[in-house]
Amino acid sequence: MNRAQKIAKFNLKIVVVGVPLTLLTIAVSWIADQVAIILVGCGILWITGLITVLSPLFVKQELGKISFEERDAIIEKKAYTVGYCTLWCIFIAVCTIPCLALSSIPTVALPVVLASTLVTVRLVESIAILAQYGWAVRGEKS
Repeated sequence: MNRAQKIAKFNLKIVVVGVPLTLLTIAVSWIADQVAIILVGCGILWITGLITVLSPLFVKQELGKISFEERDAIIEKKAYTVGYCTLWCIFIAVCTIPCLALSSIPTVALPVVLASTLVTVRLVESIAILAQYGWAVRGEKS
């Protein structure tokens, strides 16, 4: 398993932990009717996004081993293209949906949308990388 796959799996693990924790925190805050707890949930989502962006720093590179070749570059380019297209789809939806809604948007909504977009784009990129590699290379240890 090469470094790109390890980073993608690391990102998936972070999102699988961070997003449900965020949703749980927001659900508790909704039930308790406390805005402060919503901000904690937003903070958890931002930390999740930050960790996924900085994941290449957390997944160490093996010394003395070629970990990047031409095929890897093609796969990463396709994954980033899919992530970029996802970003634009979310951006267009976020820009048009409020125009169609008659109520005003709360001030906490913009940071939540930005963090959600960041986490979604990194999730889509990770899934695209793993899908192009066939999810796992059989016969190799991680």
